[in-house]
Amino acid sequence: MKKLFGLLFAYGICSLSSGQKFYLTRASFTDSIELSKAMPVLANQVMVNYKDDNRRSYLNNLFRLQILAGKYSDANVTIDTLRNISKESDPQFKTGYHK
Repeated sequence: MKKLFGLLFAYGICSLSSGQKFYLTRASFTDSIELSKAMPVLANQVMVNYKDDNRRSYLNNLFRLQILAGKYSDANVTIDTLRNISKESDPQFKTGYHK
């Protein structure tokens, strides 16, 4: 199940990039250790070219890529930025109540 989720997540990340092709080795599809090594590399490749005109959407996807790439400090900064942007436009964040 974890392998399937990982592969679906990788496919989802690849679809975020507009027209770029990213490749996984054949072993990544059958070996969870190889997949766990390939995911940070793939996330870094996607981050280089990732763009989105919607700032909230961009930050929402970027922090997930940063986590996959192991860039946890960067992800924390991105999440804080996303929260600050959300406070401006989402009443749920203005009150401090999160579901």
